[in-house]
Amino acid sequence: MIIKSEINKIIFVSKLYDGTRHDYDILKTEFPPNSNCFEKVELNVDLGFQGIKTDYKSVKITIPYKRKRVKKGENNDLTPEQLAYNKTASSDRVDVEHSLSQMKVCRIIHQVVRTKSTSLLNDIVIVTAGLANFKNAK
Repeated sequence: MIIKSEINKIIFVSKLYDGTRHDYDILKTEFPPNSNCFEKVELNVDLGFQGIKTDYKSVKITIPYKRKRVKKGENNDLTPEQLAYNKTASSDRVDVEHSLSQMKVCRIIHQVVRTKSTSLLNDIVIVTAGLANFKNAK
């Protein structure tokens, strides 16, 4: 999980976790809900962070609308206003995806690394985030 500022800088990279873990679970591990660490910032998150509005206090939390699960034959489409909101929310999150792709320019991030050292892997991710920030500083 990475946290990015408005000026296209990666300001936080979480440590790596074994197995499959949801991003929201990692967020709650790294920043406990009672810590008030997001009180003075705006958050733009994706659909993987359902429940963030109840667990964290923030100036503004932008999370897209999710289609509801309904029985077969019923309509579960989003309204045009919700679709427009989702489009603007996703366009704001594109910068985060660009930062991830800039980190993956370092081939060690997206290829198989056969080391068993988790501290080395965490250091590799931090260094590639720093290189992505350096590239954006131009």
